[in-house]
Amino acid sequence: MNVRLEIDFYMKNSTIFISLIVAMLSCSLWDKNAPKELETIKIDVDKSTKTKDISTWIDTSYYEIVPLETKPNCLIGEIKKIWVRGNKILVYDEMAKGIYVFNRDGSYHGCIIAVGNGPGQYPLPLNDVVVTDSHVYIFPPVSGKIFAYDFEGKFEKTIDLNGTWGDTFFTWDEEVFNLIASWSNSKRGAFQLHVLDTKNNCVNSIWPVNEDDLKNRRGWGLDNYYSLYNKRALVLVSTVDTIFEVSANKVFVPRYYADIRKKKLPRKIACGNAYEALHYATNNDCIKGIDKIEETSRYLFLMLGDSEKDYIVTYDKKKKEIESISNFFTIHAWGDIQCSLGQSSVIENDTLISWIPANICMRWKENNFDSCNFNNKRFEDAYKKAINSIHTEEDNPVIFLIKFEK
Repeated sequence: MNVRLEIDFYMKNSTIFISLIVAMLSCSLWDKNAPKELETIKIDVDKSTKTKDISTWIDTSYYEIVPLETKPNCLIGEIKKIWVRGNKILVYDEMAKGIYVFNRDGSYHGCIIAVGNGPGQYPLPLNDVVVTDSHVYIFPPVSGKIFAYDFEGKFEKTIDLNGTWGDTFFTWDEEVFNLIASWSNSKRGAFQLHVLDTKNNCVNSIWPVNEDDLKNRRGWGLDNYYSLYNKRALVLVSTVDTIFEVSANKVFVPRYYADIRKKKLPRKIACGNAYEALHYATNNDCIKGIDKIEETSRYLFLMLGDSEKDYIVTYDKKKKEIESISNFFTIHAWGDIQCSLGQSSVIENDTLISWIPANICMRWKENNFDSCNFNNKRFEDAYKKAINSIHTEEDNPVIFLIKFEK
């Protein structure tokens, strides 16, 4: 049995289930609003394979394997997001509702956990957390503000939403904040993107949501609405098959259309009530649409799935064609370890950041890595050392960093 770098079906938590029920399944905006030159990605899942060796896609000479230090004051309950910023690794813990900060070697540095209603505290629930090169921005929607902290946990300021609202947000320069909404309304009206310019104290609301979308609650309630790369964001919003582009100069346009050829949810169903569409898709083994998107300098990775399995669609932006459709990736150069792009990974700046839960590490230790044949002795030693540093299932996870070739 191959060692799994990541198990996507690991602990499918209630947050994911609820978000699927609440949001799901919209009618595409592409057919009535998108320009004719929209780039089409033709997807036929019947041509998928179980695994794809990505050894030639990555720099196999580079890797970082970092066990995060386990202490009573930094026990991670459930990782929701993770970032690597300079010499720091930052982890958003869904259970703690805050950020743990570790040094690049895995040693514990500090935390940003300030739940409450007092000065410098943020109320629950939280919609999203964004980490820049120097700050952590926390978004509790009930407050109508975004809270900013430095990496030492010091509260610095709040940013007023000025009547806007969003499910998630991002920023390139910490002056302009882009808030993405699905079927929700705000004091400024129902729009799918609000551009909040704090420097010039103005708001630009873009792409209005029509009444049917509001009534049927179309759009997404998933963890990943967008992928940032090279001063642009690729955004999933109120659609199951159209990918929008938001650029730093405030352009918001449809960019890609995912033409799902097989097992796609019928348009008539997708354009109706979201709850009914989700029920139909589950019972009829249909692909609902794009669940998640990631981008590197060379590739787009689209995650989609039916009731039986998940698919990773790898699209080569240079060749303008699909490179592979598979259920997970294999890295043959590193002993055929397997990785995927799902709940336990994220891509940032051509780096795949994955986390391996302690219980999975313990399982691998029990198997003594008998199924692995490592060709790279240096990698094997580093890999086994990191996994063997885990002693109980309650320990913090191991972080794995892989670089894609450009």
